[in-house]
Amino acid sequence: MGETAGQPLDRILEAAVIVSWRDLVPNKEAALVHVEYDSDARGNVTFLRVWSSTVRGFWRLICTHSVSDSQNSRTRFAEGFASARLARIFEVAMQHQDVFRPPQNLGRQGLIQIAGPSGNELADAEVVIREAMNHVESGEPVVA
Repeated sequence: MGETAGQPLDRILEAAVIVSWRDLVPNKEAALVHVEYDSDARGNVTFLRVWSSTVRGFWRLICTHSVSDSQNSRTRFAEGFASARLARIFEVAMQHQDVFRPPQNLGRQGLIQIAGPSGNELADAEVVIREAMNHVESGEPVVA
């Protein structure tokens, strides 16, 4: 993967969860969401898991997303969860990881923690996703 001046991939993953929050936490419950991801030595994310907690200490799997190669990427939702938007963003981001800056922890597991987003955080995440998708279509790096 070549170096780019792109948006960090973990920021794209965080924004994807935020813009999909209503699908993932539909009852407006107070929740915490974790995105765990595995990356290889080059910084490519190979597998991710999304978990939610509405009760302290109890975590439910929302979905997994696996990448077997740059053309084969798939999100699988656990029973009771679904988000076409999250699945689409994950698919596009994982297929075009070279457009984004790799995670800092190359070759190790990463963790992103997300609390219920405010209105401003949701608006910011919408902008991040829109810009990321526009840059994926153009093939240019997303400027941080």
